[in-house]
Amino acid sequence: MTVTSTNPTKGAVARLIVLALVVVAAPIIVSLAIGQGARGALVSLAGICAAMATVGIGVRAGLMVALFMGFGSALVALASSSWPIAALAMAVVAFGFGLTAKRGWQTALAWIPSSLGFVAADAANLGSDLGTISVQLGVAFTIWGLVTVGILRLLPVDLPLPNAPAVSDSRALAYAALLAVTAVITTSIAIAGDLGHPGGWLIMTPFIVLQPYVQKGWDRSLRRAGGTLVGFAMAYLGASVIAQSWLLYVVGIVSYAIAMYALLRQWDYVVYAAFLTLAIVILEGVGTSIEMTAEYRLEATAGGVVLSLVAMALALPLYRRAARKYQLEEY
Repeated sequence: MTVTSTNPTKGAVARLIVLALVVVAAPIIVSLAIGQGARGALVSLAGICAAMATVGIGVRAGLMVALFMGFGSALVALASSSWPIAALAMAVVAFGFGLTAKRGWQTALAWIPSSLGFVAADAANLGSDLGTISVQLGVAFTIWGLVTVGILRLLPVDLPLPNAPAVSDSRALAYAALLAVTAVITTSIAIAGDLGHPGGWLIMTPFIVLQPYVQKGWDRSLRRAGGTLVGFAMAYLGASVIAQSWLLYVVGIVSYAIAMYALLRQWDYVVYAAFLTLAIVILEGVGTSIEMTAEYRLEATAGGVVLSLVAMALALPLYRRAARKYQLEEY
């Protein structure tokens, strides 16, 4: 269930850190043990999606998200063999996610389209038999999502997930359409250009940057860019001074816990983006090259931010006209 306390106790902070350790680390440890390291980070995304939905909306929502992520990851993995089909699939996901703004659920569900974007971008690199891969991902996503909801029932987080204010049907529809258009563009570039994992960052960025109101989107774009630069610098520094892989994994997981704490405590978005960048760059790059992972992530995020800014600029006249029509202060 969703908790409304805003003064976290030491126990709440400890539970959040433990939750981050389990949700993110367990799939990575298992996948490394069976020689499938690249899949562990993907599977951990299912746990993050289920956890965010459970904390932000409720247990029933968490269970539904776990099942949806299993089904959705399998379909998106299959669709990744053809960029037009993958682009269409991600457009449908983006449109559906945009409509949840009517309930103010964007924060709780924000990881869903981003995670499926990573599946679309990464699936081709997980093996040649997409049919088998899609089934494996679907099963793993479902199981880990359900397990995460169970963990949250036993280890509740006493920190509320900040919900965005609900918007009108027309504004949610416009937001959904804008997300769908950008998803078509980013997914097409990622799949047709065979960008691999960096393509996932390209697909993800508009889902984070774009907001139902353009004014908030501009602010989010700047803070996202700033946080990415800070996280990029921290990852580079960490890779240069830490040689042990196990210690890098610890840094990555702890950084994720800090990012989630920053989000739940509603700290400046720059802090959240910086530690999230640090966490994912390290967790994704420790098996190959953290420096290269950071560079690719920075380039892809920059591309996503630029696309988002262009999309908002093009939509701005329509948003302003609607704001004047309905006498809204925001547009």
